Amino acid sequence: MQMFRVILKKEKRGTYNLISWIALSVNFITLFLITSATGFQNIFPALLGGIAILMAILLRRMYPGKGTVAFGIALAICCIAWLLQSHWWIALVDLLFLLLSIQAAKDLVLYFSEEEIKYSSILTKRIPWTEVNNALLKDDILTIDLKNNRIIQQLVDDRNSLLNEKEFNDFCKKHLTPEP
Repeated sequence: MQMFRVILKKEKRGTYNLISWIALSVNFITLFLITSATGFQNIFPALLGGIAILMAILLRRMYPGKGTVAFGIALAICCIAWLLQSHWWIALVDLLFLLLSIQAAKDLVLYFSEEEIKYSSILTKRIPWTEVNNALLKDDILTIDLKNNRIIQQLVDDRNSLLNEKEFNDFCKKHLTPEP
């Protein structure tokens, strides 16, 4: 059974990293301010926040392609620090942000099989070939024209260098059902 895997380009990765740095910085500053307001009686949560930022910096330098892991570990440490401060609701916000950042860092992948087109995101979306008017890969742009007048058009990631355009387009053309 022939199947194609197409990775879509993520152009907002830099924005996600910036938001993660801002979130970590706000966590540390807030932990430090709360600790200083209590007269530094319990300095451990602020230290955890500082360790989280240092850890994120070090992990990003040591493993440049693994920024999400660094932010994930740092946010998990911040969650623990907030729980130690008895601010569970801030820990929940950090946990939610952690889950969203993990999801945002995942590759956007489309699988073209004999039965359907499968899009992996938070929830896997399946598009049967009967709902597709046309699917085409040309000049690193994937276009999927659906019968409900929706068009999906995305740049394809450079990691798809082994993907043969003609072979892919022939595969898609073979699975399209002609309109009566």
